[in-house]
Amino acid sequence: MAIHFGIIADFLNSKNDPAFFDVVPSSASSAARYTVYQPGTGDLVVVVPYTNQLIPFATSPDLFNIGGSAVALPALVSAETVDGANNPDGATSAAIIRQKKAILFTTLNNNLGQATSFLFPLGDLGSTTGGKTGANVLVAHPNSGPIGISVTVNGATQPQVTLDRGGCVAIPLNTAPAIVSVRTTLNAIVALAVVGKGQDFAMTLIEPTS
Repeated sequence: MAIHFGIIADFLNSKNDPAFFDVVPSSASSAARYTVYQPGTGDLVVVVPYTNQLIPFATSPDLFNIGGSAVALPALVSAETVDGANNPDGATSAAIIRQKKAILFTTLNNNLGQATSFLFPLGDLGSTTGGKTGANVLVAHPNSGPIGISVTVNGATQPQVTLDRGGCVAIPLNTAPAIVSVRTTLNAIVALAVVGKGQDFAMTLIEPTS
């Protein structure tokens, strides 16, 4: 299996800042299948053939409006290489989620292995005024069945959260500087998002520690 998972969010409610998933395979493949997970309403899926088989490259439609309607955010998204019959082909590939104010490199098969423990430092809460959310840890669940999410900030345990398959939650962070630990009962995708001063927005995926 060859699949890339990421998270999309829009804390600034920017209508002119679309999000795209770019995929480049380095072995034989026909197309890229993009999925925006929407628990309760059904996943949104589109398959995009590579523009040039000699230099294959595929870009998704705007992930915020895939299928022509706005999606619920934050959301788990994936990009997967497929063959001519739209079946997963296991091709080696590289992928990036691209926005005007955020670029996320998504590693291959980043939901596999032991992606259940995450750790990162938080040095700044960003901007918490004007109705905007400052710092959030985002957790998404690509597996079947529900998972439990435990977050600690400087050793203090936060209220536990449960997610169903395909779900994504933004958990506000209110202390900095801080050491933030995330543990999940099944493999998960974790990101840190910060709305800074001057309406800047930054987000990065957090690599698992185990």
